[in-house]
Amino acid sequence: MRRRGQEVAYEGAAGLLQQVGRRPATPASRTRFVRIITWLGNDKPLTAREHAELLDTVREVMGGHGIRRQRLLQRLKAPSTASRTGP
Repeated sequence: MRRRGQEVAYEGAAGLLQQVGRRPATPASRTRFVRIITWLGNDKPLTAREHAELLDTVREVMGGHGIRRQRLLQRLKAPSTASRTGP
């Protein structure tokens, strides 16, 4: 059962990357984006370092200054130790 949850989280992260990713993003930043979003999809909390890595990765992958990027970055400014569904 846990394996299926990880697969669903990965598929969701890959789908999100397809929707928001820009072509010039490096393969490494795209891989990092999927890894971190998958981690969050499994309802795992991020360390402060991982949270900073997530913000940098979103900037790299989404590029530009589009409204979708700005909204996502605002949502990600939550405390780094809180889980995705925390209070």
